Amino acid sequence: MKRVYTANVMSADQGIVKGLLDEAAIPCMVRNENLSTALGESPFTECTPEIWILNDSDFDRATEIVDAWRNAEVENPGAWLCRCGETIEGQFTSCWNCDRERPAA
Repeated sequence: MKRVYTANVMSADQGIVKGLLDEAAIPCMVRNENLSTALGESPFTECTPEIWILNDSDFDRATEIVDAWRNAEVENPGAWLCRCGETIEGQFTSCWNCDRERPAA
């Protein structure tokens, strides 16, 4: 077994990474997933969630997947104006005020 990813204690990134590896049919496991409750009692470095691959032969492919995810650019199309007059932040696809969908570009 080899560790391929260490998450931040307060994030849920380990679930995303595990999902990506599962999709690629790379057997893996999450270790320390529930140890955040031990913070203060144990060193924080011992409580961070980690993704371990079960077959060492999958390590290079798993590392490529994790690196591609880490380096992916996030698209933010910018704010848009709804027909009801509300300005909606770019990450949202519908208006919070009237529930209209963002118009197609």
